[in-house]
Amino acid sequence: SDRMTQVLKPAHFVNRYTNRYCCNPFRLSPFANTVHRTKQPTFVTTTAFCRNHTSFHHTHLITYGPFVQHHQYRFTSNMENSWRARARSNDDLIDQLKNYKIVTSSRVEAAMRSVDRGHYSTDSKLAYEDTPHGIGKGQTISAPHMHAMALELLKDHIPSTNARILDVGSGSGYLTTCFAHLAKVAQQSTQGKTGSDGDAASAADTYKVLGIERVPELVQWATSNIQHDSPDLLSSGRLEIRLADGWKALHSDDGPFDVIHVGAAAARVPEALIDQLKNGGRMVIPVGVEEQYLMQIDKDASGGVTQQQLIGVRYVPLVQD
Repeated sequence: SDRMTQVLKPAHFVNRYTNRYCCNPFRLSPFANTVHRTKQPTFVTTTAFCRNHTSFHHTHLITYGPFVQHHQYRFTSNMENSWRARARSNDDLIDQLKNYKIVTSSRVEAAMRSVDRGHYSTDSKLAYEDTPHGIGKGQTISAPHMHAMALELLKDHIPSTNARILDVGSGSGYLTTCFAHLAKVAQQSTQGKTGSDGDAASAADTYKVLGIERVPELVQWATSNIQHDSPDLLSSGRLEIRLADGWKALHSDDGPFDVIHVGAAAARVPEALIDQLKNGGRMVIPVGVEEQYLMQIDKDASGGVTQQQLIGVRYVPLVQD
């Protein structure tokens, strides 16, 4: 079958499973017995997926001392339609991403329509194409399908009031601004349900989106982009781009965060980011050096942490001192 997937069973809780299985026309790439440690449990994860990243099974073992919880997921996405969009305007781009089932929710659609990608691009010919491209200083703006995927994965973890969102490696500021509009959409929906212009309107002004970037020139450029595209977000203080290191803890007043997005690949998941993720929150981060994978990390109400490997990706490295 052209959608064939396979679950690779772990043999031991160590990094010994290095085999590469091949099945034409797709290569199955296992993450076998990858151990991740946090302050809570130890994770042992095994995954296999088809090379086109459209469908895979996921086996997830979480060890708490002598006990093991086993979770198996089947993730199906529409990433086979990525790279296809070729548009001449922002609305046309979103229309195509929607037609290709990459943008699937009205909230993400509204947020992405509110942010003109052309204001955050260094190449007018590529601004509305579903492809990444350079923005200077060795950094890139990711392809729109990856931005849409991140927004879809995180949207349900953005509360309707007092949302706190962190975007690490904010680069051009595009996705950071999309998150701000996504938070605004969530709070406007609450306002509509209450039918009140008073308390709901006041609540709608409580969200905060923080983008952090390690390259000073990109901090300045992103701020300029946002000023041109969505100046009210800056003037209201609802959105801020700051020079900071994603590997290090932020000021306690900034967090904890309901959602965290990381736009560059970390060799490992930074402990500082896990610590700053609110209970009930979710983080999406690319992890790896030679082979990189998009990780979804969830923290439950009691602070327990679980993670899933989603798809193979290729990002620039997360800058570290």
